[in-house]
Amino acid sequence: MAFLPRLDARASRVLLLLAIGLSCVTGAARASVLDEDAATFLQRFISYIEWPAQAFEQPGSAIVVGIAGSENTLTLLTQAVTGKLSQGRPVQVQRLEKPDERLAQVHLAFVGQEAWRYLPQWVTACRQHEVVLATDAPNGVAQGAVLGLVTTGQRTRFEASPPAAAQVGVKLSARLLEVAERVWGGPR
Repeated sequence: MAFLPRLDARASRVLLLLAIGLSCVTGAARASVLDEDAATFLQRFISYIEWPAQAFEQPGSAIVVGIAGSENTLTLLTQAVTGKLSQGRPVQVQRLEKPDERLAQVHLAFVGQEAWRYLPQWVTACRQHEVVLATDAPNGVAQGAVLGLVTTGQRTRFEASPPAAAQVGVKLSARLLEVAERVWGGPR
């Protein structure tokens, strides 16, 4: 019977560090993909949310997206929308640090992983200011968000809540709801 050679302590540590390093790289790569997915979904969501005219100061006012808890999503979305129109309006992206901060000018707020612990406060603040809330937090829609990103295997999908949308004075288009992974409290 053949025996595997026994590794000395130093070789064992090197292999362990390599394994840890590879798992960190894989985790970082997955986080990067999730940030890209979040930016892509946010850009698409803008096109399928029906805001009332009074949500904007003027007919040509920008749709403002606020991002909390994800610098990468902020950067990627800013790059994606710069110089582009959605629903005939320019799109602006801004950083949000705390719930209730500058929400009066925001139409869509996204709460990323670094701000998940404050999700209940974001839900409350967004409802008070009639801002659509999207998040990638686990069970985000169940916690009160209008739109929630969910990962199924290697795919990112989304859930939607028409009742939560109605609470902030917007309507989610039927086309958006048709492709949702799950629609909470409303017809598909």
